[in-house]
Amino acid sequence: MAEETMEESLCRMKWSTFVLTGVMALFFGILFFLFPALTAEVIVTLLGIIIIVLSIFAITLALMSRVGDTYSAALLIGGLCGFLVGVGAIVSPVLFGAFLSIILGAVLFVTGVINIAMGTAERDGRPRWSMYLLGIVSIIFSVILMLYPLFGSIILFGYLVGVYFVLYGIMLIWAGFIVKAIIPDFCPRE
Repeated sequence: MAEETMEESLCRMKWSTFVLTGVMALFFGILFFLFPALTAEVIVTLLGIIIIVLSIFAITLALMSRVGDTYSAALLIGGLCGFLVGVGAIVSPVLFGAFLSIILGAVLFVTGVINIAMGTAERDGRPRWSMYLLGIVSIIFSVILMLYPLFGSIILFGYLVGVYFVLYGIMLIWAGFIVKAIIPDFCPRE
């Protein structure tokens, strides 16, 4: 079978598919903005389901491995812990989302401290203020996430997902109209 050229692939594209998918993504992004708490709860619950499925695979792999394999015990323990975490995410998605916000806050705090330390250690002519600014912004966001973890989980899983879907929808609609504009240049009328 001959490889398809880029032009042939372009000729088979339907620009309306891009636009329709973009409109749907835009619609869901707006819904996520309107109902951020519900969105956060659903996303954390789905995350819990994914963790449970992966944990079941890990437990199965551990039980199917040969006796004495060095990784089987660690895989079994990790799978059991993951299963419990997944169940916790499903049982209490709000608490689990808050817990994830605290973890992210801790990571951002460490990142901020490292950025400030890098800015302090910088000796050559490059501007150190950008490293300080990155560090300060990271620390501010980390403090907000750690002090208000429930609000942070709604922002993380509600609004940020909404922003993603809105931007993704806009870009897909734009790509659809670009495809519509360039198809006549590459594809002969049939």
